[in-house]
Order: sequence, then structure tokens, then C-alpha cells
Amino acid sequence: MAKKAPKKSFFDMVVMWLSILSGVLYIGALIPKIPWMQADIWGGFHSRFGVKRNFHPYGATDKNSINVSWFSLKSKICSKKTELNTDSPVSFLKSAGSQALASVGGVKTGGALVGCESWPSCKVQVANRCSQYQTVSICGILGLMLVASACCLAFVVPVMVGNESAKAIRKKKKKVKEAKQVTMAVCISTFACGTIGSGLWIAMVDSMFKALSVGSDSAYPTGYATFGYFLVMASNVMMFFCMIISIIRFVRFSTEKKEDETDDEALGPPPPPPGFAGSPFPGSDPAFAAPPGVAPPPEVPPAPAAPGGDGPPGL
Repeated sequence: MAKKAPKKSFFDMVVMWLSILSGVLYIGALIPKIPWMQADIWGGFHSRFGVKRNFHPYGATDKNSINVSWFSLKSKICSKKTELNTDSPVSFLKSAGSQALASVGGVKTGGALVGCESWPSCKVQVANRCSQYQTVSICGILGLMLVASACCLAFVVPVMVGNESAKAIRKKKKKVKEAKQVTMAVCISTFACGTIGSGLWIAMVDSMFKALSVGSDSAYPTGYATFGYFLVMASNVMMFFCMIISIIRFVRFSTEKKEDETDDEALGPPPPPPGFAGSPFPGSDPAFAAPPGVAPPPEVPPAPAAPGGDGPPGL
């Protein structure tokens, strides 16, 4: 009858269940419909910002609450930037008109009455958005890839913990040590991917909010953390505890093994088996002693030499 696998310890179960729960939360954070950041309705944009805007590493919602990827937003705004900076007869006429209407009734308009083509502040803001959207779109893709990797690795952790008590390596300390080391490496990789991926995008989008809202002639609604952000942060915290526990498990197992080897060396070689204590045989290795009650054989003296010759006596 085959022996049952050893029962999992409390910390083994903690690592397994925390990693599974973390993987489930990572899946939720990857869904574009679950925003990481959100901006409330802002009257400064009038009807153009009449709904809440949601921000996700994949993209952001428009005025119709439809998810648009960051690459699509970047393409549109950068195309507009190129259009505004291209000279044409229409842009020349608008430029002349903006200079004439730069001040209406004593109020400086800065060219806003003619349009963005002849409004320097507007053109600068469009150029800034093109640059920021390009950076955020790249960081968003990288962040999603890292978080997706963390999600996959989180579900690998329980498999690695199970391999530590597999029948093939259960009685081999070296193999068990290697299995625990692999579990530790997977936990560390999961935490690193999730933390770097989420932190990268959050840092870049926060930098975008600040860059686009600096100055009296620019405005951009600042977002705040929402449901998706807390999902990915909770996953990172749980994987942090899994990483710490897996490191402690590996270090303790390695230390216990070294202590056992040191104790074995301190005991010295094993004593001879019973029944072999006594005086050793003459000319034999002292490690091999005569059995108790058995005397060693007497030494045989050499034969005397014959007188007057080297041959035996009588010849």
C-alpha cells in the first residue's frame, strides 16, 4: 500500500491560498471595464466633460463613456498636432484674424475666437497631450503585460508547493530543497511583476495629470484611485506575504539540513559491531579485532639454520 503524502503545514496552505486569491484579483484588475483611476464630471469643459472619465492601462473612456485605447487617443491627438502645425492658406487667414481679434472689448482672447490653429496656448496643449499619451500608451501595454505575467505566475505557486511533497523527491533532501527554492523564485517573480507593472503605469499617468494641468492657460481633470487600483494593490500585498513566507521556508529548511550534517560529523565514525571487540590479530589492521573468547594465534618462530651450511639439518 502506497504511503500518503505528508500533510501540508499551515504556512504552506497560506502561500497556496493567498497566491490563488491574488491571481483572481489580478484577473479582475486586467479587465478594461474595471477602471484603475477616475475623474469626476468637471464643468470647466462644459458639455465635453459631461460624464465621469475612467482610466485603465488599456485606455480611457470618451464623452460617450466608451473605452478608447491609449494608442487610439495618441494617434488622434498626434494627427491633430501635425494638422495644426502644417501651413495652409486657411491657417494663414485664421492667423491674421486672430491677431485682429486678439483683444475684443478690452478683453484678451489670445486667438481663441478664431480657433486652435491660431491659438498658441491650444497648440502647445495639443503637443503636450501627444507626448504624454504616447508615453502612457507604451507604459500601459508594458504594465498590462507584467500584471498578466504576475497573474499566471500566481496560479503556478500552488503547483510548485505541491511538487515539494511529490513522491519522487519526498525522501531526497536535496531535491526538496531545490523544489522549495523554485517556489521561492516564483513567489518573488510574481510580486516583482505585479508591483513593477502596476506601479509603472500609475506613476506615469499621475505624471501626465500633473504635466497637463500646469499653468494658468492649461487644464486637465485629475483622476483619483478607484476599484481596479485597489484590486491590483491588494494582489501585490498578498504576494508580498507569500514571498516573505517562501523565503523563510527555504532558509529554515536549508539551515536545518546544515545543522544535521554538523551533528553527524561531531559524532565521529560509528563504533565496531558487537562481537568484534578484543585484541586484534597479529599483523592485522587494528580495526578488525578478534571475537571475544578467541585468542590470537601464536607467532611461529623461524626455523634454525643448519650448522656449516645453508640447508636444513641432516642434509
